[in-house]
Amino acid sequence: MKSYQITSPNFTGSIIISYNDEGLLCKFEINASLNLGNIKWLLHNIPAHIDNVMSITHNSTAQIVSVPQDLSFNAFWNAYNYKIGHKARAEKLWKILPDNQRIAAVTYIQKYNSFLIDHPKQDKLYPETYLSQRRWEL
Repeated sequence: MKSYQITSPNFTGSIIISYNDEGLLCKFEINASLNLGNIKWLLHNIPAHIDNVMSITHNSTAQIVSVPQDLSFNAFWNAYNYKIGHKARAEKLWKILPDNQRIAAVTYIQKYNSFLIDHPKQDKLYPETYLSQRRWEL
């Protein structure tokens, strides 16, 4: 199964859409506060086939990212790749995050690393600080 997270400045939260091995839409999970206009847009624009997923971003403010297959703490720990600090505290923080926040935290790591490259005097946050301060939301 392949999943994608949709976010937009037009609503709070995110929407997860999933496609089966044949590429057909099989799951639609709403973790967002939507108004009637948002719902109509989603029903009109969510593609039934995976080949058309990126069309969601055409002529809209919606953003779509591929959801990592593994949302375990170990996958986060390895992706963050700064194994300093209190791993147990970071794991507790990870476990209380809902899946949509885990997705956001993992997918933001690349942008965060790019920020650090552009700001060499800035130290990388310990993993538990990254999670407790919810840095992917800044």
